[in-house]
Amino acid sequence: MLTSLGPRFAEIVRQYRASLPGRIAAMEDGALMGAHDILAVSAHRLAGSSASLGASEVALLCRSLETACASQKQVPADWQQRLTAITRACDAFDERLEALELD
Repeated sequence: MLTSLGPRFAEIVRQYRASLPGRIAAMEDGALMGAHDILAVSAHRLAGSSASLGASEVALLCRSLETACASQKQVPADWQQRLTAITRACDAFDERLEALELD
């Protein structure tokens, strides 16, 4: 199904899917280091690429985390819960993309 949308789009989707574990790990690393700026940038990047592909829930959760980092000038106390929600949303979107690839 994805290839019917064009080979370039299918490749973008594959790259996005492959990048998810690393992007989530970058956010976790930033939080564990206490680096709110790294966490915010990582969330911003995932929000942008997710929004581009229609993963609106992922984008919304990432933007909320980015905003919390910027407004508090520190890693939010609830970063683990936020990252868990982002991971779940990413997993759900990834499953939908996988289903498209298999059609």
